[in-house]
Formats: sequence, C-alpha cells, structure tokens
Amino acid sequence: MQIIRNFQNINKELSGTVLTLGNFDGIHLGHQTILNDIKEIAKSYNAKSALLTFEPHPIKIIKPERAIDIRLQSLEGKLRFLRKENLVDVVFLVGFNQKLADLKAEDFVKTILVDQLKIKHLAIGYDFAFGKNREGNIELLEILSRKYSFGITKIEAKNDVSNQIYSSSKIRELIKSGEIKLANLMLGRLYRISGVVVSGQKIARNLGFPTANLIPKANLIKPKYGVYKALVDRQYKAIVNFGIRPTFKNNKPLFEVHIFEFNQDLYGKKITVELLDFIREERRFDSIEELQNQIKIDCQIANV
Repeated sequence: MQIIRNFQNINKELSGTVLTLGNFDGIHLGHQTILNDIKEIAKSYNAKSALLTFEPHPIKIIKPERAIDIRLQSLEGKLRFLRKENLVDVVFLVGFNQKLADLKAEDFVKTILVDQLKIKHLAIGYDFAFGKNREGNIELLEILSRKYSFGITKIEAKNDVSNQIYSSSKIRELIKSGEIKLANLMLGRLYRISGVVVSGQKIARNLGFPTANLIPKANLIKPKYGVYKALVDRQYKAIVNFGIRPTFKNNKPLFEVHIFEFNQDLYGKKITVELLDFIREERRFDSIEELQNQIKIDCQIANV
C-alpha cells in the first residue's frame, strides 16, 4: 500500500485510480465492504484502488467544539489496519484546513480529483457530503462525472445481520454507553486501546491486584467508565477498570489493566488491550474491604 501526501506531481502509475473518499474512521465492516467494492471496480479498469482521506478529522476544523474525544482510531492506526488487511492499493492523505473547508464542491472535484489525481472512477457512499456547506452529494457528482469524464458508482448503505446501518457515529455511541460487544460486531474486530505502561499510585497493587496503567490518548474516543473483560496483546486474559476511581479522590481518567496469572514488569513497554465485554459501571465504595470483595467478583466474571 502506498501513502501519498503530495499531489502536485502525481506520476502515471498513481493517476487514473478508482477512488473513494471519506474519513473512514474506525474502518468498520461497512467501510471494508466499500473498499472491497472499489477493488472489484478497479480490476475492471486494470487500475489501482484508492482511498482519499483527511487529516485532521474535518470536524476539528468545521466544528471544533465537537472534536473532543471523537476518533475511533488514530491516523497511524488507520493506516496500519488498511495495510495489514490489504484493503486498498493507494491512500491519498489530504491535509484538512479552513481553506479546504471553504472550497466549493465542484472546485474540489476539478482541482483535486480531476486535475491532480486524474481519477478514472469515483465510488461514493449514498449519504456522503463534501465541499463548502456540504453542497457536494451524489447527485452533483453524477453531473460532474459527465462533465469531467470519470465513472461514478453510488454505494448503498451496508447493513449488519440485524439490519442496522454500519456507522462510525453509531459505533461511537455504543462505546460511550459501554455496549462493547455490539461495537465489536460493527467494527468486525475487537475495540482496542494501546499505549506505554506508566507508573501509578500503586493503589491496585496494595489491594492485591497489580495493574498496568495506560493514560487515555487525547482526541480518541473514551469508553464508558466501568469494568471490562479484556485481552492483552491478544493472549493474556485481563480485567480493565477505566475511570477516575471514585473511592479515592482527585484522580484523572486512567485505564488500569490487571492481567491474570502474569508477573512480568511492563513499565515503559507498549501493550494493546482489547475490550471484550462490559461487566459493571464504576462506582464509589464505602470501604477498602468492600472494593476488594467487588474486584474479586469482577475477576471471577472476567477470567472465564
């Protein structure tokens, strides 16, 4: 997979792609189906399949007040997953800024898609909107495809087995409400958190349940405060508490990961934690003994 950031001098090998565009945050099963669709279309053109995506997320520029803790994946995570799953041949990475936000839809198509990328075919979701005031839609693109001589395919909504439309927004809602199992089904994989283990206050260790602590990453979505069944580095069963530990005072949100039957030193090492299921909400306990007893119950539920 090639990643292209500079569109000024696109060579012949990278021009004439079959392209889709969008944020593709999370690359859920709906996104994966779209990318598989454009691969099939690309074969008919003997061309490369391509994704044009934006960084930062456009909402950070357009509605910055809504941009806090919104992303399902970092850019690095998105690109890593696209490459690992071989979902697309080329990623065109567009730096999103106010100038681009103010660009009219036809100007975006003419300047970037036609003049710079020289696309052969555009495959776009049924509800995708772009350009200033979101004036660009599938109807306009069908007109522009005739004007600028590129093919166009409208991709209908992709639904899961319960007829729910795959949606990054829906997955965010599920994660925020603790419905991790449903979020995982829509993602087509386990929702994960990764980071470098940091030293904590040793509270959990003193309770008899040592933890590897991860600081939540800025701008990435945060799950509901609570206790989760989890898997660490895809092999170790674990239990995770995410929250502010209300039994103790003045705490910032933290992921506390207790790995079962594990005694290695993880400080300074990067780990990946995949959430499997929600066990209970975080709450304040009246005594340390009550908290210890509840953790034992939580561990019994998680370690099955």
